[in-house]
Parts: sequence; C-alpha cells; structure tokens
Amino acid sequence: MTLTPMVQCAFRLAFAFLLANQSLSTLVVPSLAAEASTGTSEFRAPIETAQFIAVNALLIVIAIWVAFGIRTRLVAAIGLTIYTGYTLSNGGFEADNLGIGIFVAFGLALPLIVAGGGAYALYRKGWSGLTDL
Repeated sequence: MTLTPMVQCAFRLAFAFLLANQSLSTLVVPSLAAEASTGTSEFRAPIETAQFIAVNALLIVIAIWVAFGIRTRLVAAIGLTIYTGYTLSNGGFEADNLGIGIFVAFGLALPLIVAGGGAYALYRKGWSGLTDL
C-alpha cells in the first residue's frame, strides 16, 4: 500500500481546517469579544453584515465538502479562490501574516486540485454514488 492516499487525505483535512479556521475566527471570535465599555462589538452596515455572514457560511460549507472528499478538485479550486479573495479584501495589503496564509492555502490546495482528494473520501465519484441509494 502506498502512502499517496493518506497524504492526499491529510492535505484535504488540513485545507478544510484552514478554511474552517479562517471562517470561524472572523465570524465567531469578534462577536464574542465585545468592548468592555459599550458591550458591543464592531458595527457594520446591514448589507455588509449579510455578505460577511454569507461568505463565512460558504467557507464553512466548502470546508465540510473538502473534509468529506465531495468533488475535491472542483471544491478545492472554488475554496482557494474564495479564501484568497476574502483574505485580501478583509486583511488589507499591509497585514504581516497575509502572505503566509495565502501561501499556505495555495500549498495545501494545489495538490488537491491536481491529484484529487485520495481514496479516503465519503463519495469517491462525487454525487454519482448517491443515485444508487
């Protein structure tokens, strides 16, 4: 038995963790850390808040799909694109760790895009396995 399926699974789980960590750290943590003086966190416009929540929810869904191995190549490409755009738009270009996060995301997603998610997936052929149930 070769180590390739296990390595692909490890890349898949690491990329899913990266996406989930980014989403949860920008969605949940700021809402928990309210200012002591006012008891409120940062206010946003209603449409901006809806977009913010939608992108974070989409990153969570992509992380779940990548973790389970559902259409790994396509979902990893979409997740990498959304993660990069989201990080660049929210992090600003002056952030010190901005390049590191994007570099790690590319390093984890490119093997998934090229080689797929490996043998240890929920449905190896995407949704085609669901039609036989």
